[in-house]
Amino acid sequence: MIIADLSHLEFISETSAILGNAGVGVGVYPVAYGDTTRTFATAETRAWELPYGGSIAIGIARGSAIGLDPVDAAANVNVGGLADGQINKVITITYFVDTGPKAIAEGFVIAIAFDPPSRR
Repeated sequence: MIIADLSHLEFISETSAILGNAGVGVGVYPVAYGDTTRTFATAETRAWELPYGGSIAIGIARGSAIGLDPVDAAANVNVGGLADGQINKVITITYFVDTGPKAIAEGFVIAIAFDPPSRR
């Protein structure tokens, strides 16, 4: 395919600002085994542009798993995060309890990436 007429295209760099380089990714993976199981997972990421080419991005994810079984229940939650900026922080917290017939697992992750504005 040959595209000959490109007059309708615009240069983005000349008409609008481009978000800085900060980015995040978060994930949560709950698993439960037993006669009765329940799992829950939620994740959200946001990014904001700062003046002079800076940016900040934040991601949060949370999950839980519950397993019930008269013999042996199991539950597990894996969490992970990625932050890509000049200043990065990823915090993960997991919690597990297994009493045999009842197993509970919870997990949380927050990822923060920051690209400071450049001085012009």
